[in-house]
Amino acid sequence: MHEKEQLEKLEYGKVKIAFPIINTDWSGDGISHLLCQLMGGQMDIDIFDRCRLIALDFPESIKKFFLGPKYGISGMRKFTNQLLTIL
Repeated sequence: MHEKEQLEKLEYGKVKIAFPIINTDWSGDGISHLLCQLMGGQMDIDIFDRCRLIALDFPESIKKFFLGPKYGISGMRKFTNQLLTIL
C-alpha cells in the first residue's frame, strides 16, 4: 500500500509543522499575523471535523517580541473593581 493510500484512511493523528519565522514581521504585526496563520489555514478546509493546537514552540530570537500581558491578573482585577465601584 502506498503512503498516500495509508494517509487517506487515517481518521485521527498528530501533525508537527515547522513554519519559517521569516514569514512574519514580528516587530510590526507579529501577534495578529501569527493568529491568522494559526487559525486561518484549517478553518476553510471542509474535510476536517476537528483541529486542535496542542503546543506551540518559539525560538529564543522570537520570544523577545512577546512582552506578556500589559497589566497581568492583579492589574485587571484592580481595574475591573474600580469599574464596578463606578457603576
